[in-house]
Amino acid sequence: MDYKIAYYSEVDAGQWDSWVAEIAAASYHHSSFWLDYNSRFQNVLENKSFVLLENDAAPLAACPLFLSETGGCKELSVNGAPLGVPALTAKLKPSPRRKLLDEAFTIINKYARDNNAERVIMVSHPITQAVCEDDITGFRNTFEPLRCKMLYSVENTLVIDLKQAKGSAFSKYE
Repeated sequence: MDYKIAYYSEVDAGQWDSWVAEIAAASYHHSSFWLDYNSRFQNVLENKSFVLLENDAAPLAACPLFLSETGGCKELSVNGAPLGVPALTAKLKPSPRRKLLDEAFTIINKYARDNNAERVIMVSHPITQAVCEDDITGFRNTFEPLRCKMLYSVENTLVIDLKQAKGSAFSKYE
């Protein structure tokens, strides 16, 4: 499968967010708001975030990518804080999905080598678009980037709807 790379710097925020909205595994780490916010940090040297498109149309992966200089060393992070892991479309079967993730990390690793980055820090956030739409299968691929041997962690987040009556917030899990 051939992919087209669309860099964040080459598209407007509306187009970027429409692509990200089509990827159920995306979280706030992938939004234009978050990318713009992170670009403002003093030690962030470059925002090279990208989307991999299929046939110049359908978004397959959204990949936050920042080069920072922290403590005298270059790294792929946001001023020392983790990048969001690549968010992949759920529309692919396992084998093409692995190839897509490999392609995303090939681009990320090449960028790291070309810029003498000493490390890559990434995180996966559990509150994705799929989870917000009550799709619990959104957790299915949470640990997928471990296969690529990336420095990686998973954030734990508890979201409680304070508008619900006491005790009803977890009733569907009882």
